[in-house]
Amino acid sequence: ATSYRCTVTCTGFGPLTSTPLAVGMNGYLGCYCIPSTNSCTGGDHITNVTIGTINNNSLQCITTATYSDYTAISTTLNQTANVPISVSINYGGTEYVGAWIDYDQSGSYSNTEWLTFSPGINMGAYWLFNGTASIPGGAALGETRMRVRSRYSTSILPTDACTDGFSYGETEDYKIFIAGPPACVAPTVSSSNIGTNSADISWTCAGCTGPYYVEYGLTGFTPGTG
Repeated sequence: ATSYRCTVTCTGFGPLTSTPLAVGMNGYLGCYCIPSTNSCTGGDHITNVTIGTINNNSLQCITTATYSDYTAISTTLNQTANVPISVSINYGGTEYVGAWIDYDQSGSYSNTEWLTFSPGINMGAYWLFNGTASIPGGAALGETRMRVRSRYSTSILPTDACTDGFSYGETEDYKIFIAGPPACVAPTVSSSNIGTNSADISWTCAGCTGPYYVEYGLTGFTPGTG
């Protein structure tokens, strides 16, 4: 809560200050906007969202206001991870998608929290969008929210997380937990074509994401010195 006081100064009199008034404030989880869309009955609603352990199939919007609260469904994402996300939208024409994760727990979605998607694929009965959530290393740990929006005919912009007045579409919110960076995973290394001064080395690493940084040295060398 924050306290406010009013001070009044009149000519010939000293300032008079009111009794402090405490004004309560919602936590950030209670501050997210709920945008409106004109209709969710035209077939332009979200039918699936998949990210982490979330794999949510849905039909029409939960409410006639075209907003669907799925914050009872959650997943945990790690700082620095590049996490695949896919969104399916029922075919009602040309469809577009937008998604955000509130990385700084501000109770809002900024254009810097926008997730990147490849162009949609028309699958006939629905549109499929594949993208990536690149979780910043500085993302606030703990509970936050992810928003996914669909829109008929017009692209969704990074600034459209709270935009009202989409002609057709849907807005869905999900619960996200941000955890620390994933532990390093030991790769499986193999070698071939070994010669006096060269060799071919390859490796596999199940579950690894992002770039690889390769070091080599004599057996027992200290990582970071190779």
